[in-house]
Amino acid sequence: MTDELFRRYDIRGKVPEEINSEKIYRLGRALAHFYNNTGNIVVGRDGRESSPRFYRQLSKGLKDGGCTVTQVGIATTDMISYMVNKKNFDGGANITASHMPPNFGGVKALDQTGKILHGKKKQQLEKLYKNQDYESAEGEIRQKDLGREYINGVIARYNQIFEDDLKGLKIVVDPGHSVSAPFLPEILVELGAEVETVNENIHHKFPERSPEPEKENIKSLKKRVESSDADMGVATDGDADRAVFVNEKGEYIPGDHTLALLGAKYLEFSSKIICTINSSGLIEEVVGKDKVKHVEVGDILTDGETVFGGEPNGHLMDSNFTPYDSGCLFTAVVAGLLIEKDERLSLMQEKLPQRKISKKNLETDQKHEAVNKIEDIETEGTVNRKLDTVIIRKEQVEAKIRSSGSEPIVRVTLEGEDEEEMEKLLERIRSKVPGNHKTVSKTV
Repeated sequence: MTDELFRRYDIRGKVPEEINSEKIYRLGRALAHFYNNTGNIVVGRDGRESSPRFYRQLSKGLKDGGCTVTQVGIATTDMISYMVNKKNFDGGANITASHMPPNFGGVKALDQTGKILHGKKKQQLEKLYKNQDYESAEGEIRQKDLGREYINGVIARYNQIFEDDLKGLKIVVDPGHSVSAPFLPEILVELGAEVETVNENIHHKFPERSPEPEKENIKSLKKRVESSDADMGVATDGDADRAVFVNEKGEYIPGDHTLALLGAKYLEFSSKIICTINSSGLIEEVVGKDKVKHVEVGDILTDGETVFGGEPNGHLMDSNFTPYDSGCLFTAVVAGLLIEKDERLSLMQEKLPQRKISKKNLETDQKHEAVNKIEDIETEGTVNRKLDTVIIRKEQVEAKIRSSGSEPIVRVTLEGEDEEEMEKLLERIRSKVPGNHKTVSKTV
């Protein structure tokens, strides 16, 4: 397995050029060693064409390393995390390439608490993989359907947060041909909502939309919400650890708005919330600057004390449920806010501070060099680096710039009151990006 396969956030690559069954088996052996060649490990998968065979090979590698493997079939990644965290499994893994295109495959491996392997733990696994110094022992593989337990867990956590169910709401769910389909509609129905679905059939080619739930990819969801007179809509990504929302008008809700609304609610359960550094300043304006802790993009969204954490791209975590992002739980929570406030989502948005926010992706094969050059930019305002992000502040505009952890892209978030000034600053930033690059806009 190449170094590139161990990405910043997970383990993935193109099938079969970068990842194949043999390499997945080796990864299973390395994971068994990581879990001390013992214990009960829960393994699930998504619906990609390569996932069934990767599922078998990872399970075999774990078994040959002495682990008891419980295969649960189609699963969201937060379902695997929940089983490790709440149901006495000793570790877990989900065969998934998340939001990546159909020709990708991958694995998300979790530690003994249900957290994604991150930092030193992921480095330890990579070292075990490369050294191939495995111990052989006889484990076993068994199958168990844990979907009902997961659904019950989501509903139980919802009932801890809200007094009322979702009766009277109509919600459109877009699983994007992926793994939230067997779970999310059922959760909402059992909570009392009326549910319609689009793109609900699990399909390895994702025929109707990409597994990346961006504004440009969810047109069918927006259209169905508007035509069916629904109260809201939701789209999840390929392993359902992200959720993005649409209001009753069929309008996409920027992720920063979702974070602000949820952050205000979750201050009932802890004194602070966690947001990634690329989040909008409107969140601090809503919940209080001293109540927001910033972390790098891709970091685990819990510190053991805060309950809620999130990213603008739809990663949302409630650590009292499980220490992993859950699109299914937060669909229910956003719906619960509508019931609790007895307001339309669009009205909740209108009450938030009104800021112009623009997000741009600058393609370049020299992303790290580009960010360093941008840090040296001459400007009338201030330039500093916080965590992995360069922040430029002028009187009427702010820009946050960082390199993508998974793609050859520099990500730029601009916000302010003056669109002309925002565009001028973007041009200054773009001039510092080396090589022939193009801009891929993400309208917010």
